[in-house]
Amino acid sequence: MKSRIKGYIYIFLQLLDTLPVCRDFKAGQCDRPQCKYVHVQEEHVEVMDGKVTVCRDSVRGKCQRPLCKYYHIPVVLPPST
Repeated sequence: MKSRIKGYIYIFLQLLDTLPVCRDFKAGQCDRPQCKYVHVQEEHVEVMDGKVTVCRDSVRGKCQRPLCKYYHIPVVLPPST
């Protein structure tokens, strides 16, 4: 079971190595409720050629860098009941 999960994580990382950044958000003008581009809010995240690199350690839940230059994909938690 663990090897299957590791396989899925590997495939996920290969698909999401880099993500495009929303230019409208950076300009304060993105009004799309389900924007398909990354909204970078942290100044320390490195943007190159309009893209961010996904933090592989963060995807695995193991990033220890206090100001990581890679993008951490936000996790949306369901509301508590």
